[in-house]
Amino acid sequence: MNLPAIQAALRERNIDAWLFYDHHHRDPIAYRVLGLPSSLMVTRRWFYLIPAQGEPAKLVHRIEAGHLDPLPGSKDVYSGWQELWDKLRTMVSSHTTLAMQYSPNNLIPYVGLVDAGTVELVRGFGNTIVSSADLVARFEAVWSEEQVASHFAARDAPIVLDPADSTVPEAVRRLLEQVARSYGLVACISGRRALEARAAADATKRPEQRDWSLGRVTAAAAEPPLALVRLAADLGELCGAAGPRVELRVHADVAAAAAIAAGVARGARGLVATNLTALPGDARIEEADRLVAVAEAASETLRVS
Repeated sequence: MNLPAIQAALRERNIDAWLFYDHHHRDPIAYRVLGLPSSLMVTRRWFYLIPAQGEPAKLVHRIEAGHLDPLPGSKDVYSGWQELWDKLRTMVSSHTTLAMQYSPNNLIPYVGLVDAGTVELVRGFGNTIVSSADLVARFEAVWSEEQVASHFAARDAPIVLDPADSTVPEAVRRLLEQVARSYGLVACISGRRALEARAAADATKRPEQRDWSLGRVTAAAAEPPLALVRLAADLGELCGAAGPRVELRVHADVAAAAAIAAGVARGARGLVATNLTALPGDARIEEADRLVAVAEAASETLRVS
């Protein structure tokens, strides 16, 4: 956990504190941001408050009193629910605005992890709850410089094929390299576009307005991979139509191109499906699934013919 960076980010956003809460590992974001082990057995509620300035505070159950010991800050313990309420009220009493893993209208389900009852409880103390989505994007979703460099290095790496494989001529070799490079570039552009939009978000807007803007950008990040699925399906259909009419000596090349198209379609479909705004029955995923089926069918027809 980078405590100075988190506190600086809170001050930049005029948020008094970031309140983390978990019970039975409902909030995996909290464990990753705070650096807590995911293997920790949690059967009682814990709270961890990082103020914009000053020392953090911990509130844990007496049975699991050591769970937050790796983290800096003062510690208090509770037993019953009344003691929990009283000590939690005291913990947050000097902080008017609290960020929590909450999303207005559940616009970003990935962040909306704190249950409604706990949000109501803290609001009942007189605190204002705002979404931590922007903070999560800063400390959970942003690549390090090393990760960005590694991704571009993978994108730019040459495609190595077996020299003994004479069925893949130079034309298909270039096609494979072009598709692979395009696929890596789409991933980079999608992530960078979301991060740039988050950095440019107007801090004067209400939290729900910022969440809506970030949600739209996140949804838009699914479009480049979906366009790649469409391109791959078109290539697969083209190969499928050309296969029966080409000379036997180039049939293997067409089949190889169709196999490449099917593989790219499957990979790009994965990017569409893992978009944070994707939901069950999402039309984008359904379209990608249909196009993957088209590409795979063309590849299979040419493989067995």
